Amino acid sequence: MAKILDKDNDNIVRLNEIKNNATSEYVNSSSNVTARLTTLAGVQVVAAQSLTYIAGSDGNYDSTWDTSLLSNVALGRYYLEYVVAEGGLDLLLKVTTLVEERIVGTGGVLGKDNDNIVKLLGIYNNRSKLYLNNSSNVTAKLIEMDGTEVFTARTLSFVSGSNGDYQDIWDKSLLTGVARGRYRILYSVSEAGVDLMIKQPVYIDDRIAA
Repeated sequence: MAKILDKDNDNIVRLNEIKNNATSEYVNSSSNVTARLTTLAGVQVVAAQSLTYIAGSDGNYDSTWDTSLLSNVALGRYYLEYVVAEGGLDLLLKVTTLVEERIVGTGGVLGKDNDNIVKLLGIYNNRSKLYLNNSSNVTAKLIEMDGTEVFTARTLSFVSGSNGDYQDIWDKSLLTGVARGRYRILYSVSEAGVDLMIKQPVYIDDRIAA
């Protein structure tokens, strides 16, 4: 299965259980483990980034790739190339990787001429292993399918007592003049090491009860 890197998001790049078969020992605490992104033809699009040893593990390394690293990389298929050069071990590993937008599920229908509750649930920091609570930097806005902004970002409020849940009530006036049809909600999170952007398809239509 191909690895997926989410464009416009931070990504954790990891290589697990690096082992020197000649000595049957794991390669721990090395400063010579890197990863870079190339096209399928071998052209570099992201320069080599150092991976850091995960303390207490058996040869596991990772690195957080900031959103800026993929800002100019087109969506599509690439190779993630891992290089290890340590203690007589010289390893090159290529992993097929897809650079994609993070588009999740469906937001269902936003009722035109109605107030609508917009939610983003369970925001979690994979590095700290903690939910992101009480942030003031979680926003959502409506965009066209081509990315054109319909209205500016609005701040979502933390749901008290929850695990990383946020919501906002979009007053019906926000959709005044907005044509019925397909759109996306663009969620953004930038807080305490979490840098996340998620697009969710929605449909704007009349809300007609059964």
